[in-house]
Amino acid sequence: MKVVDLTGGCLHPEHLAELKKYVREVLVYKNVPHVDAEILKRVGDADIIITFLMHNSGFVILNSSNLKLICLGTVGYDGVDFDAAVKKGVKVSYCPGYATNAVAEHTIGLMLNAARLSFRSIQDLKNNIYDHAKYCGKELKGKFLAILGHGKIGSEVARIARDGFQMQILIYDVNSSRQDLENILKMADFISVHLPLTIATEKIIGSREFDLMKNGVVIVNTARGGILDEQALVKNIKSGKVFAAGLDVLEQEPMSLNDPVLKYPNICVTPHISYNSDEAIFCRSKMICENIISFIKGKPENIIC
Repeated sequence: MKVVDLTGGCLHPEHLAELKKYVREVLVYKNVPHVDAEILKRVGDADIIITFLMHNSGFVILNSSNLKLICLGTVGYDGVDFDAAVKKGVKVSYCPGYATNAVAEHTIGLMLNAARLSFRSIQDLKNNIYDHAKYCGKELKGKFLAILGHGKIGSEVARIARDGFQMQILIYDVNSSRQDLENILKMADFISVHLPLTIATEKIIGSREFDLMKNGVVIVNTARGGILDEQALVKNIKSGKVFAAGLDVLEQEPMSLNDPVLKYPNICVTPHISYNSDEAIFCRSKMICENIISFIKGKPENIIC
């Protein structure tokens, strides 16, 4: 079998060496493609492709002659046309839990950064503005934290917030009702988003939801940009309804330097780096290797479809 890593080297050298024992060729590209024609050219006659933070379109899937497995290097799987995969008979695997700790820690970091206006003060200081009394923030201790999505990452964020800051945890998850969501939005001092991006969750936090929130709420999103309506967020940042936000994801990625959210000093944005720790990257590589080898052996693991 031939394996192509489309997205810049998801495999650690020791895992790459292990994989080569089972396949005739592994081809590794060093950057992430986003144009279908280029993606299809790279796929070529590959049996298995490794992809990360890119869209796997129906066009590419249906026109890839030998494709048998799409191996996602992600926890989320919104970037695949599953109808095309099922039609073509292509399996899709993913990497559940590989970056749980990394994302949870980054979430808490964004929460602290936003609540204490640290990002804003750093930017001002770099622009020769020094005024330590200007940045009056909010403490986390004892506050209500709404966790939207209580999977592995959401659960770990809740644990750190509860044990480390004595925050009071409110949970909205897949089995919760619309009324549950509205109730916790009304109570929350902090909101942290950990939902998967689906038809049901797309822009689930929009104008109506912002209207329910307390004045001075702090919002963090390390899940997917499409879950949070950015226009509604900007409107509520400008009005002061939202005190600050910490975002690791935006609606449009790759992120544009012209994105309106980057203009507001009370919105701290990181370029989708919450997963990116030494430990998580090694774990992801190991899981990708194991997913491919198990598939080749006829005992596939972590299969979505």
